Amino acid sequence: MAGAERQLAECREAAENGGTPEIHAYISAQAVLARAWTDVGRAGDGLVLARQAAELLRRHPVPDAPLQGSAGPERPHAIAVGMVAAALGRALVGLGRHREALPHLLTAIESYEPRAGTSVVFRKELAELLILETAALSDAACPSEAEAVADRLVELYAGLVSEGLASPRALAGALRLQGGLRFTGQNVEGALESATRALDVMSADPEAANRLLTATCLELGGLCLSELHDPGAARSKLAEGTALLPYPPPDLVDVHLLALARLARLRVEEEGPAAGVTLYRELLDIRPLPGTDVLRTLVEEVAAYPGDMSELLPALASFTEALEQEVPLSSDGGAEVHDLYGQSLMRMPGAELAVRVYRGLAAFSGDYRGRLGTALATLARLGHGDLAVLEQAIDLLSGEPGGELAEALNLYAVKLLEQGRPVEALAHCERAADLCDELDDPAVAAVTYAQLGSSLAMLDRPQAALEAITWSLAELDRAAEAGQEPPGVRAQAIQVRGQVLRAFGREQEALAHLVEALHLHTDPAKKREAAAMIADDLLATARPEEAAEYARLAATGHEAGTVKHALATQRLVRCHMMLGELAEANALVEDLIPQARQSPDDLTYRAVLADSLAQSSELLPLLGLDGGTSPRVPRRRSGTEAESRAREAIAIYDELLITGMNAQALHISRAGACLTLASALRMRDLAADAIQPLREAVAALERFGPVERRFGSGSRAHRESGPGSPIQRELLSRAMLMLGDALMEAGRALEAGLVFHRATQVTRDELPRAVAHARLGFCQQELGRDDAADAALRVSAGLLRDLLAQDGVADLLRDVLRGRLKLLEKAGRTDEMAAVEEELHGL
Repeated sequence: MAGAERQLAECREAAENGGTPEIHAYISAQAVLARAWTDVGRAGDGLVLARQAAELLRRHPVPDAPLQGSAGPERPHAIAVGMVAAALGRALVGLGRHREALPHLLTAIESYEPRAGTSVVFRKELAELLILETAALSDAACPSEAEAVADRLVELYAGLVSEGLASPRALAGALRLQGGLRFTGQNVEGALESATRALDVMSADPEAANRLLTATCLELGGLCLSELHDPGAARSKLAEGTALLPYPPPDLVDVHLLALARLARLRVEEEGPAAGVTLYRELLDIRPLPGTDVLRTLVEEVAAYPGDMSELLPALASFTEALEQEVPLSSDGGAEVHDLYGQSLMRMPGAELAVRVYRGLAAFSGDYRGRLGTALATLARLGHGDLAVLEQAIDLLSGEPGGELAEALNLYAVKLLEQGRPVEALAHCERAADLCDELDDPAVAAVTYAQLGSSLAMLDRPQAALEAITWSLAELDRAAEAGQEPPGVRAQAIQVRGQVLRAFGREQEALAHLVEALHLHTDPAKKREAAAMIADDLLATARPEEAAEYARLAATGHEAGTVKHALATQRLVRCHMMLGELAEANALVEDLIPQARQSPDDLTYRAVLADSLAQSSELLPLLGLDGGTSPRVPRRRSGTEAESRAREAIAIYDELLITGMNAQALHISRAGACLTLASALRMRDLAADAIQPLREAVAALERFGPVERRFGSGSRAHRESGPGSPIQRELLSRAMLMLGDALMEAGRALEAGLVFHRATQVTRDELPRAVAHARLGFCQQELGRDDAADAALRVSAGLLRDLLAQDGVADLLRDVLRGRLKLLEKAGRTDEMAAVEEELHGL
């Protein structure tokens, strides 16, 4: 290039001082330097210089006859025009202005072609011009014309190689160019023929071998074989070619990317998704990025990857950044490629990247606001966004056609319900339901009405909730007929129906629906939630054997150390305790207590800690671990451990009551802790101290009686204490009997009599009623109220006779009959004494 620049300077000086021949020499020097500048990447400077040469040639045409007195060779006008046109065409191709370059290239070819048969120089120059014309026609979207020119190029190089005037490598390159055009034009067999011939040319002449050319021919051949349904041969060539070309130059990127994509697909089909991870990463790491047409193929191939997309996330992030930098939205097809990529990301675990892509698109054009809203909603659906993300999604989707706004509103309602905000959730569900009236989309309507039912149930509006669920199931049937039933919605609807029926007191129907929902759920988390509800209901009806099975299912899959794991373990503890499996329950409780202490600021963990401490306070004496008499476990603790844990549990319940958590459930739990505290105190002969916690327990159980049914998931469950449940009744009768006994032990029989009398009124189960009447009779006997005592003992005996099959009932009946015998003897009622003595003898 330095020589060309010197020659130009010399010719310019000669032209300024000379005549027309010197000007023509100067034009020639300009054309030569313009070509040199273009070849080294200075196409802009080359174009300016070539245009100057063209203007100078227009003003000073070269005569077709030799110039008189000229010392140099002939310079016919056609040759000069060809040189300048070739320089212009080269520069324009270098600048990517292919359509503008075509007329100049055609002019140059027409100028050189007549002389190609007589001059090797012109033949070689003509070959280079044909290469440029092929590239220009291809980029100008004229594939058939480009292929025709490539055919001429191959023919020209074949002649040059046969005469020894050109390297076989040049012919291989022309064949590769011809093969690429044929492949683009869907002439796969012709493309394979060209690629194979090019490889044969290079293999026949070792000096002609070139790594890049060999690699790209192998890749092209592999693509052709794949299209011709020969996967084995295709895989071999593609693997060999891509291995030779780890860092392709820009002009070979397109085919290399297609080859990698095809090889990745073939390996996945043969060996499974894991075999394609490395290749898909290579696809995403190719730089610079190819043209928009190939980019579309890349995006579609990556989106179709059947493996774990999370393994590609780092490469996707890097690709997203490169796409933003190298493919401007304002470029031809740029926005469309970004949009296609964004849609693909929403189908992968790459929603955050989709939001990034669509933020850029929405800033570029308001037409993409809806897509940004969809991306934000998808991000929230995957659990990576908070309520603010959904609020923005709803705002962007407002006014957009389709059901995406309704889906976003439903998702927003779910998040609100999880945060305990059912009133706001209901408002959004109702808005979504209004949209469904216009959409006529049964799938969206089914989801909407199911969510509406959940919100209404949370607001204790069971009748309205039941109606919404009925609508949801009807829409699901419509969607199923069209093959569009959304997954998981039927299970959700049936589960909510079960919860609502439970609120109506229809326990058996409710349980059947919950079991059906459990079997329909495919999401493990949803299965655990349904299993937890079933276990709670079975515990509420005193069916711990069945409850334990579901409680174990509800506990499966939760990571240790999480709130959900702690709640599930609590449920298992209750099952073990009701089954009498005290050691198993104690082991779980002892693990829960230190775990719950590690999160003093988490209210749920505080509730779990309080429950665990109360349960431990009850278990320690029963297992002989706190001064009790059980021989099961030899290890002893301080006799005050049960009392200490019960007092700590009560203190925690008092703290939680201030926070506004479910007051009814907390009061019931606190009452249970008061009972365990009283038991510990009485075990230490502190009956008088036990009276106050027992009074608090009785007052709470009578006041807060039926515990509110919880419809949401994840709340701390005391749902077994439902309206009229055996657990609730047993707890209240137990508290009253314990209070009466404590008053008796403290020498306050008069007060005890009032408590026992109240117990006989509120206790409905036969055995507790019999015990209450017996205690009342003994109390009245101690107070000297013989008639009242005999009446109470007579009722107790009548109840106990029907319960003799139960353990311990015979002993209690003997005590009752002996008490009656004393009263009858004191009253001189010998006739009745004989009957009682006979019954005692029979026992």
